[in-house]
Amino acid sequence: MMYKPLVLERDDSLRKRLFGETVMTHPAKMNLHQLCHYLTIFHVRGGFLLDPFGGSGTAMLAAGAQYGMYVATVDLAPHFVEMQRRAWDTFSRSFEMLDSDRCGDYLAIQGDSRALGATLASLDGYDEDTFADLIITSPPYADAFSGQSRGKSIVAAAACGTTGKSVVSRHSQFNQPNRYDANHNNIGNLKGTDYLQSMAQVWRECAHVLRHGGYLICVTRDCVRDQAIVPIGKQNHDLIVSAGLSFVRCDDWQIPQQSFWRILYSKKFPDAPTISTEQVWIFRKQVA
Repeated sequence: MMYKPLVLERDDSLRKRLFGETVMTHPAKMNLHQLCHYLTIFHVRGGFLLDPFGGSGTAMLAAGAQYGMYVATVDLAPHFVEMQRRAWDTFSRSFEMLDSDRCGDYLAIQGDSRALGATLASLDGYDEDTFADLIITSPPYADAFSGQSRGKSIVAAAACGTTGKSVVSRHSQFNQPNRYDANHNNIGNLKGTDYLQSMAQVWRECAHVLRHGGYLICVTRDCVRDQAIVPIGKQNHDLIVSAGLSFVRCDDWQIPQQSFWRILYSKKFPDAPTISTEQVWIFRKQVA
């Protein structure tokens, strides 16, 4: 029997209704339907969910009555932290939060994901090795923007892990970053060994704060650079396994349509490969 990938559905209208218009300016939003799929399977009511690459704060959905988790997102860029807090103000008044006895809570933390333990250490009740029951995240994609494959990596990297500043045009039809100003240490600007070393550091930190028996779920999409596929997913898989987590499975999700930038790139380089799926990698920290 031929395996068929799961299909990503558009989530724009639901996102606006839950989180407000502001988050729509962020080009690196985790798909809400995809997130719900995995929360339904892996959520721990009353437990802690961590997203070390918080972006627009989509993970706060897990704090709603349906899942009842306590959610923390880590993000170094102040403007994205503020975006997340405004989104929480909107979401906390939504239908998802009406049953307060079944709801969790949410906290947007400004910090560097490569020093996750130190960032979380100031939180009340923090206990290393047992903090997170579940980690769900989508990492920055090393220099993917230069290949115009997704338009995600640079802004996502600014959001979580390194310093930098992103300027997103509110007037852009395609809602993509039209300028980016960051230091050279930003994960989204790193290539090759530098990128892999930084991501290895993040995954080691994640493995440390994840409780034994907990799951880490990593959403990736390979990118195209110099008309060749860069296997971002497999690279991060190898780093996560090296950090001490056990691989469980990988799910393919069909991309419903190519981005505007991807279409332009394909027209310029018609022989270049096309990325039609993204992967969701699932790992577990073995019981001690």
